[in-house]
Amino acid sequence: MNQLLGPDRPDWRWARVADLTQYSHTAALARLQREDELTRLVYDFRRALDRGMEEDYPELAAAYDLYMNHKQQRMLVEGLMLAGASNDKLCEYGFFNDKLLNYYHDVFFWVRPGLDKPIWLNAVIFGGMPHINAHHKDVTGTVHRLAWKLGADIFAELLKRGLSSDMNMIQVRSLAAEVLTTQLAMLSFSAGSGRDLPEWGARVLDFAKDQKPGSDSTDIDSILDTLLGKDGISVADPTIQDNLSLPARELRAHEYSVQGGEQCLSGA
Repeated sequence: MNQLLGPDRPDWRWARVADLTQYSHTAALARLQREDELTRLVYDFRRALDRGMEEDYPELAAAYDLYMNHKQQRMLVEGLMLAGASNDKLCEYGFFNDKLLNYYHDVFFWVRPGLDKPIWLNAVIFGGMPHINAHHKDVTGTVHRLAWKLGADIFAELLKRGLSSDMNMIQVRSLAAEVLTTQLAMLSFSAGSGRDLPEWGARVLDFAKDQKPGSDSTDIDSILDTLLGKDGISVADPTIQDNLSLPARELRAHEYSVQGGEQCLSGA
């Protein structure tokens, strides 16, 4: 870890130990003299793990198991840590103990010292900013962003029973509006590059254009209604006969055959 810049990944201790295992034991020990006590302990654990003797380090072994083999629990533990939750809160929500959680944080997800360092946190954890570089298939990254933006109390309520509080629901809707408008602002910088503006962006722009001077242009319900549409998701109108006679699905390629140089339905 660069002491002047901070670590470039949250599992920096584990990455350092993995690098040291590429050396002979003697060469690794020499390099370990520059590391802190915990990193040296993790190195000993890694050697024991490679020899199948990890039971000599039960809490470290449990932290490693969480890191490697329990994706869903890991995602939520990391989310709560990013949200600022204490070990006591984490122990309340899962089958953990304080020592295991300290090892998990310090070895595999070192973030608490950086929660008030937004430059480091955004660069290392979110890849630039929480509003960008997210993908709908990256569930872990999305949960990390959600937890950090919502904070420990609201994220914990979401885990327990959903957002039962009206105030918490307002905060979640406010977060959604903030993320959307921030993304739209960023998209506007590349509007002249030939990129098509997404449909949702055009809707929000239409909403902003229609705002009257002095009105609240950040009204949450208006922004979300503009984005999602007043009517929400709908299905085909069942009162129209043609909709009822449509095929249940499109035909697949193997359901077509070629006869006499003409395409026709197989079985026709």
